[in-house]
Amino acid sequence: MRFIFAGIAFLVSLACFGLGAWQIVQAQSSDHVTVAGSSTSGAPLIVVPSETLVDNAGSQAISIQGDGPIVAVVGRQGDIAGWIGDTAHDRAEIDDASGTLVFEAAEGAESTAPNPLGNDLWYEEYTGEGALEFETALPPGFALLVASTGDEAAPSQLSVSWPLDGRAPWSGPLLVLGIVFLLIALGLLLWALLSIRRSSRARRSGVDEGPIQLRPSTAPAPTDAPSDAPDAQLDPRDAPPQPDTQDAAATGTVPTVMVGQAHDDRRGADTPTDDRAWVDASADAADAHADAERAWDAPETRVNDTAPSPAALAESPSVTDDDRPADAVNPWAPTPTPTPEAPPLATHGVPPSVPPPAEATGAPEQPAPDEPAPASADPTAAAGPEVPEAPAEPTRASATVPTAASVDRPAPAYGIRTDEHASTGSTDGAPESDADDRDGDGDGDEPGGPTLPAPPATPAASQEDTSKWKRPRGRDRSKAPKRSFRLAAVLLVGGLGLTGCSAEMWPEALGGAEENPTATPTSTIDEALLQEGAALPAVNEEQLNRILEDARALADTADAALDPAGLDARFGGAALASREASYAALSADGSLPAMTPFPAGAVVYAVPQATNEWPRTVFAVVEMGEAGGEGAAPAALMLVQESARSPYRVEVLTQLAANVELPEAAPMAIGAPGIADIDSSLAVASGDLASQYGDIVLHGAESPYAAAFAIESDTFLPQVDQSYRDSKLAEIDLAASRLEFANRPAAHEPLGVGTLDGGAIVAITIEEIETFSARTQLATLSVTGRAAALAGTGESPYGFESIYSDQLLFYVPSAEAGGQVQFLGYSAVMTSARTLDESEVTYDS
Repeated sequence: MRFIFAGIAFLVSLACFGLGAWQIVQAQSSDHVTVAGSSTSGAPLIVVPSETLVDNAGSQAISIQGDGPIVAVVGRQGDIAGWIGDTAHDRAEIDDASGTLVFEAAEGAESTAPNPLGNDLWYEEYTGEGALEFETALPPGFALLVASTGDEAAPSQLSVSWPLDGRAPWSGPLLVLGIVFLLIALGLLLWALLSIRRSSRARRSGVDEGPIQLRPSTAPAPTDAPSDAPDAQLDPRDAPPQPDTQDAAATGTVPTVMVGQAHDDRRGADTPTDDRAWVDASADAADAHADAERAWDAPETRVNDTAPSPAALAESPSVTDDDRPADAVNPWAPTPTPTPEAPPLATHGVPPSVPPPAEATGAPEQPAPDEPAPASADPTAAAGPEVPEAPAEPTRASATVPTAASVDRPAPAYGIRTDEHASTGSTDGAPESDADDRDGDGDGDEPGGPTLPAPPATPAASQEDTSKWKRPRGRDRSKAPKRSFRLAAVLLVGGLGLTGCSAEMWPEALGGAEENPTATPTSTIDEALLQEGAALPAVNEEQLNRILEDARALADTADAALDPAGLDARFGGAALASREASYAALSADGSLPAMTPFPAGAVVYAVPQATNEWPRTVFAVVEMGEAGGEGAAPAALMLVQESARSPYRVEVLTQLAANVELPEAAPMAIGAPGIADIDSSLAVASGDLASQYGDIVLHGAESPYAAAFAIESDTFLPQVDQSYRDSKLAEIDLAASRLEFANRPAAHEPLGVGTLDGGAIVAITIEEIETFSARTQLATLSVTGRAAALAGTGESPYGFESIYSDQLLFYVPSAEAGGQVQFLGYSAVMTSARTLDESEVTYDS
């Protein structure tokens, strides 16, 4: 039955291996999965949302076909939605039932859209004619916008492909199950083989353990007879019926064992040959030979040294069965206690009913002094008659020789030394002959059969070599080798390691790869923001660099031509007004100092606003680079995107003050809240900052707001405070003219972003107004430089008005943290100058 179970387990393991391999082959047969579809709505825009793009893991291979130009842009899904606005478009989604792309039309008030190329929102842009193919790797939260020119219908054919990772989710469990069943099959097979071996050994041992049934002989006890009496060859089949053992004991007969012709010749001449009892055993000669071979493995031969020798029994005819040792009647009976009359002798397995030879065939070889003398079966063997030579073809006995393991009697001594049982019956000190050497060859013979060939000589194994295979006994069994168990562990662990090395080979429930995985975000920060539902930063580093590079190119072009045309694509607010005024002044008077170039260095500090709405603000600090010269202070910019379709524009452009330390802000990958989100928590509201600082400019330390500002470290105040005004007044004729100073917040809204401590970096613009007017009608006022260039004239009977645009940068702490407003940088430029009208002049009376 174990063989059947082993076969079943082996077949199951083969089936598991086959199924696992088949699934792996099937998984590797295809290297990608594709969904495709076509749109018939004629909408100018097609949106492929993030849910469609990340439906499968891996990069996305996009294929677009249509008539005419094709434009595809990649951006955040919220940014694309903001850019589309109220324009009609199609939304491409995957139909789970059919596995194709379906296009859902979204109605809108606008049937056309501008060309999406060049917008600051996009991360990637692709263009083609008639067909467009590209590969990208978009994380969650990003979408694809497809268009033609905006005025025409978008391309109609679209497909998205993902690479397959060769997932075979059940191949791992199947292979492991196959290994388990294979080990079970091997275990059952080994168990069955060991069981068969034990059963076979038990059957062989059962023959040896049973007693040999003997037929008692009715012949009289052996008497003295001539040593040269011929031995009669009797056939056991012709032997007369023998009485029972009980009768034999009553009549004084002694059962004898006939084991062959060689044994007959060694009984002696006075032993009759026609009254021998034959052994009637059921085992055949082959079993006897097998038992004899097993006797070679006996670790020790136990010799019964308490029984009297057969010679002593033969020389005492008056001895009856009652006087004989127990094993003379029954060789397996308990051995009696030795007596002084019959000293114990080593019999070496010779049946007690067989007398020893009358004399030894020759003088035995003298043992070495340090070697124990071999045991002798009879103390009189040295003086006995010569034993005739055994015939060439001894008769094979059918008796099975019992082993030492079955009864407490000597085992066949095939060359086994029994020095510890050497006979003590010899008193003359002469060396004893081998009583078992019955065929005259000098070797001890088996008492129950013919002489067996000696086993082949093999080199003696050392203790170290033997310990490699011999199983220890007793408490040392733990040191026994366990190769089969080690092999099973190696197979199991190796199989588990091979099948568990890939997550694609296990189902998701068992720790394998996701069956429908989602793409990985571009960074752990993006992943955290997506999971928390927080707004992403307005721009990343790549987008910011691209925006600044574009603004730099426009500024350089405009600076070289002193033409502000096209400058409004990247500049606005006070930054644009300053540049336009500078161009006008330089155009009127080329001797005026050149304007400060746009920074061309690296971005060293950037804080984008994190929001999904518009407008969006980005603060950046940029090195001046080669354009600013050595030692030039970095420039600080505020960029604003008013809407999704508008570009980022430089609204504020200042230079940082010397020795300024910027506050800690959030990393660019996270972004910061806008000024509108934290304005109420600031120490000074952004809307009040311009007016309060303007009061400080006019009144200095006497201003009620002076305590809220760190005016000691303000490097701009000395340029516009009372000392500056006094110096200007000293340059004019106060009797004929007057000079008045005032300031006001500019029309531009405060801009800023939050910092890590809850404060904000805020940029404001104030306008300083200097009015130079006549006191009398006889006065003629004149100006030079930039004022004259911007006013178009240097003289006026009424006077001039000059306006300076001061772009100021502050750090405003939070109200909770407290502290003073810190000045960070500025840029002051005369943006306008004009002559006064007569109605604007007040003459002294």
